[in-house]
Parts: sequence; structure tokens; C-alpha cells
Amino acid sequence: MRTRRGVAAVVGAAALTLAVSVPANASVLAQVSTVSAAAEELPVTGSFGELWRSQGAQNGFLGQPTSGETPIKDGGVFQNFQGGTLYWSPSTGAHSVSGDFLRFYGGQGYENGFLGYPLTQEVRIRNGGVFQNFQGGTLYWSPGAGAHSVSGDFLRFYGGQGYENGFLGYPQTQEVPIRNGGVFQNFQGGTLYWAPTAGAHSVSGSFRSLYGARGYENGDFGYPTSQEVPIRNGGVFQNFQGGTFYWSPSTGAHALQGSILDAYRRAGSEGGSLGYPTSSEFDIAGGKRTNFQRGYIEWSAARGALVNQPIAQPVAPPPPTSSAPTVSQKNAVSKAESYLRYSAFSRSGLIEQLEYEGFSTADATYGVDHVQVNWYEQAEKKAASYLKYSAFSRQGLIEQLEYEGFTHDQAVHGVNSTGL
Repeated sequence: MRTRRGVAAVVGAAALTLAVSVPANASVLAQVSTVSAAAEELPVTGSFGELWRSQGAQNGFLGQPTSGETPIKDGGVFQNFQGGTLYWSPSTGAHSVSGDFLRFYGGQGYENGFLGYPLTQEVRIRNGGVFQNFQGGTLYWSPGAGAHSVSGDFLRFYGGQGYENGFLGYPQTQEVPIRNGGVFQNFQGGTLYWAPTAGAHSVSGSFRSLYGARGYENGDFGYPTSQEVPIRNGGVFQNFQGGTFYWSPSTGAHALQGSILDAYRRAGSEGGSLGYPTSSEFDIAGGKRTNFQRGYIEWSAARGALVNQPIAQPVAPPPPTSSAPTVSQKNAVSKAESYLRYSAFSRSGLIEQLEYEGFSTADATYGVDHVQVNWYEQAEKKAASYLKYSAFSRQGLIEQLEYEGFTHDQAVHGVNSTGL
């Protein structure tokens, strides 16, 4: 607390004049008389007097004055008391600052700091907390969080969310400067971020955990550019400079970005055929992949982002060996081609069919691997043929195609082609 030079001398002189006394309670009487004498030398007048008396004068939390009025910036004055300091300015009137708020206020430069002059007294709020408004922001204190200020865009945002009664609760830190001129501030229920190009937004819950795992604002997602937006089936999304986070009760939080995010949006986002993401982007041979409730998106530099299609090109038939195929191998190729003209097969299903016809496993495999065929197209045809004669759920048809020998990716692709 700031003190006026010379006050200690006044108190000391008063104590000296009362030091000679005989009774056993002489020290107590001397203390009381000292305070009274000091108070007489330090009058509390005008607006300060009115406020002091309204708070119980020397019997209130402020106690006795310990300094006279001191002129400060913009025509204001302050006066120190045992329990705090009174401030007055022409535009704000008289208010007290005390306890943790006074210590915090002093650490920020008192009225010369960003907070300026106090505008209100302390106001009691939820869970034993208090707040006090200043020209440049608001101080909050709670038993679990201590004293912190909220100001500027963060204070406006905080108010829009219900102040301490909203999901953010009480502030836990001051603003912290970070990259590209931005700042963050932690609250009990989340973190506020601000950047010159993004404005003020909060990140909380599962998204805050995911954001931290991706490097916060220093990662590839940068600063948040929106709040959470409620979407179908109880889910939410939130936009960032470098992509979008999605969350639903059954899939959790996952991050999408770049070409895969663009393809997902073209496919209808969470309301389209893919549903919610079940993974964030991960590396695969030759590119990236993200899994969804009903499929996947793969990306490569050569082919871009493909929905429910692998980025790997269909494997070409092996080049002919130097030795000529046997008669049985030639017959296996011819038989495989004839089957494919009239029906759809998976690779393993066609090999089994040739084995049923009496070809050896080696010859049947040779025959199947030496025909020109796209197994994804075969999955499309097989799925369509099943739906001509029977009704299937989406998952049931995928399982039926897998039973027929198609891979999971081929089965999903085939079912997707039907629009199921």
C-alpha cells in the first residue's frame, strides 16, 4: 500500500506524548489514544468522509486513516487507511480498494495502470466470490482462483457468456501474450483466445484437450475463428484458422483440415453419407486418411482427396513370365473371364469358384490374376445385384459383401455406390 511521507512521524509523536502512564493497562490505553490522536491529525472529509462513514468509519473494514489525501492523475486523489485505500476522480467518484484487489491493483500500477480508477465497490457473487469494476476492466476473486482482471474483448465476450455464472466460471490467470500479437487467458471452464485477425473465442472441454495435443495456437490449426456450433445428433463443430474440430457423443473429438476437410464438406459434412469423423487425419502409404462413421477419405498429392476410394491405383496384372503359360493356366484365365461376363465376384470368391470347377489353387490364382478387372467395380455390381432381390440394412450389406470375399474398403465402396 502506498503511504504518505511524514505520517509515521505524526503517529510517533502522538505515541511519545502518551507514553507516561501508571495503570497496568497503560499500553492498551496508549495504543487507543495514539490512533485517536493520529486520526485527528488526518481528517477524512468530503466524498471520502461520506464513504468512510457509510462503511462504519473507524469501526468498519477501512479502520483509521493512515495518510492524508494525495493528488494523483486526472485531478484525482487517494487516501490510505488501515484496511485499504479510497480513490476519487471527477468522473468516477469515491470508491475503496482493499485486500487482494488492492495488492493486485498496485501490481498493475494503481490508477496509472490499464485499470484506471475504480467505478464500484466490491460486489459479492456466487461461490463466495467478489468482483469490482474499474475504468479499464473488472477484477474477480474467488476462494479457488484468487484475484485476476478481465478486460477489453475478453470482458465483452465473458459478459456474453454470463460472466462467472456461465460455463467459463472464474478467471484463473491474467492475459498471456502469445504468437502473432495474440493473447490467451485461462478460466475454470475453458480458455479464451484473441488474435488480431480472429477476434475473441473460447476453447473448452474435449476441444481444448485436442487443441493442446495439436500444439495450441502454435500448431497447424492456429487460432479459433468461431465458437462451438451445435449440429445434428447432439454434436458440435468449431472452426480454426487451419481447419475444423468435430465432436459427437458417440465419436468424440477429431480434427479435419485441408483437402480432406474440403471433400468432407462437399459430401455434406456430418449430415452427408459419411457421418461424423471417427479419427483425425493420419498417415498412410502415399498420403493421408481420415475415417468416418460410414466410410473414409484418402488423399494423395497425385490423386487429391477421394471419398471411399483408395488412393492406391488398382494393381496391374503381373507381367508375363518368360515361360509360356500351361494349357491349364490358359483355361483358368478363359474360365475366369467368362464368369466375370455374367456375374460379379470378389478376387477370393472367383478363385474359389475356379477351384470348385476343378482347377488347382495355383492355376485358379493364376487365372484370376491374369484378367483385367477392377474389384471395386465388382463390389458395386454385387451390391446392386443383392438389392434387386432382397432388402438389406447398410451394415448388413457391407457384411454380406465381406462374407463374399471383398475387403472392407471394397465392401463400403460397393454399398456407397448404391446410395444406401
